[in-house]
Amino acid sequence: MLYLINILTVVPRKILGLLIYWLVVPFRSYSRHVVHLYGLQNSCSMKRILERNPTRVKDGWLLQSQCHKDVQDGLIINDRKISKLEYWLIVILLWGWTDDDAYCDTFSDGHNRTYLNGERTFIGIHLTNKWLVSKCSYPGSTFDLGDKRAEHKCTNVLGQLIWNGRNSAYNFEYLLGQVALPEAKVWKKRILGWEFGYEYDSTVANKKWYTAIMRKVQQ
Repeated sequence: MLYLINILTVVPRKILGLLIYWLVVPFRSYSRHVVHLYGLQNSCSMKRILERNPTRVKDGWLLQSQCHKDVQDGLIINDRKISKLEYWLIVILLWGWTDDDAYCDTFSDGHNRTYLNGERTFIGIHLTNKWLVSKCSYPGSTFDLGDKRAEHKCTNVLGQLIWNGRNSAYNFEYLLGQVALPEAKVWKKRILGWEFGYEYDSTVANKKWYTAIMRKVQQ
């Protein structure tokens, strides 16, 4: 069922996400706090959070940074009880439409540099540093820095347009497309030149994680 929900909604959420992102992005700090805190409290965290070796501390959960060894680990603060109703409402209405893996909070500094270096153009226009330069003091994904990211919110409308066009509504993918499964429930089938099912990704927190796939088979 989870696989079907993911596959059947991927196209509409990618299209809708191009618009909805701009409505929900002001609430990104609150929404990711709810989603990640609920996952940690109920032992159902997604792979991207478990990769940060979350540790319980007095006020919340400490997340190790994979990008910044010289920066204090991110801390999900203001520990409080999150209800299942609040969790799912926030996932569907707010959190799913953003991308916690975006550097500089809302866009990717590294991806922007591919335009600055001339590797890509934006609708045929060569972009300059003036439009895309990052002023973030702690570039890095929310998965790395937790709620410490709230101290370093960055906005770059052009950078956000470019990133959202590439990774629209990507938090849904982290939740639905990367799952821990017992081997008995792992499957893969080929139908009319297309491949469906799950593919092994990695082992994290003593669990085997799989990525949901739907792709055309290369001949």
